[in-house]
Amino acid sequence: MGASLQVLERRLDAGKVDNAERYIGMAQGAVRRATALTQRLLAFSRRQTLDPKPTDVNRLIGSLEDMIRRTMGPAIEVEVVGAGGLWLTQVDAPHWRMRC
Repeated sequence: MGASLQVLERRLDAGKVDNAERYIGMAQGAVRRATALTQRLLAFSRRQTLDPKPTDVNRLIGSLEDMIRRTMGPAIEVEVVGAGGLWLTQVDAPHWRMRC
C-alpha cells in the first residue's frame, strides 16, 4: 500500500494525474489484503476452532493468482499450473477466502 501511495504522491507533486485511479485502486487492494491477513492472524492468535471442509486446492490457488501477480510486480513472470487428479484437501475456508 505504501509504495502505491508514494508513487501516487510523487506523480501528483509532478502534476501528473493520469493513472491516479490505478494507484488508488492498488492501494485499496493492499488495504483489503492487509485486512484479510490481520483477520487470519487474529483468528490464529485466539485459537479459534477450525472448521475444515473439502476444498479443491487447484481452485484455491487459482483464486490467489491475481494477488500473487500484483504482489510480485510486472518484472516477475508468474505461472500457475494446477495438478491433475488431486484429491480434495481439508481447508478451513473462511480463513483462506480472499477478500480482494
